[in-house]
Amino acid sequence: MLFKVITIETKLEEVYKKEKEDLRGLTGIEAFSFDYCVEWPVSLILSRKVLTNYQLLFRHLFYAKHVERRLSSGIMEYKRGVLRLPFHALRHRMLHFVQNLQYYMMLEVIEPSWQELSSKMQQVTNVDDVLKLHNEFLSSCLKDCMLTDPELLDVGHKMLVQCVRFSNFLQVISSACVMFRGGYRISVREGCNK
Repeated sequence: MLFKVITIETKLEEVYKKEKEDLRGLTGIEAFSFDYCVEWPVSLILSRKVLTNYQLLFRHLFYAKHVERRLSSGIMEYKRGVLRLPFHALRHRMLHFVQNLQYYMMLEVIEPSWQELSSKMQQVTNVDDVLKLHNEFLSSCLKDCMLTDPELLDVGHKMLVQCVRFSNFLQVISSACVMFRGGYRISVREGCNK
């Protein structure tokens, strides 16, 4: 669904026009975005499509931060020694992956692209040049953050969703371990469904 926003002016437009959007699968965190009312003359640069692309980029970064917070929420229990479950090694690896993904997007993609845009804006002589440079900046950010390829976007989103599901599973297991510390057996299958 997120890829539909970017493909407005591409050959895939006709394919996506035929598909109906299904918003029932989105959570509130996945659908969260800001909007900005742009007035003239700024609307020449920040068109509706550009703002939608910024929303796409922001939503992706915001969701990755949400996943990071979910994965790191149980680390304190582990560090305090309350729970020593073997699942925490996998949680740590997932957290490492999400943190590296965020680092890559912020410091390897967006920051250098912004610096390049800022330096090139010093030589701009007209609005067309500003528009061209800004579109190049936004396109490179979206492409390098893996948001323009539907297969990459789908795989990346599925990985983040699995991290959230695993975090939910660990919260159920952690709660059960704290509640039943007296030696009762915990059914792992019951925790997987929540």
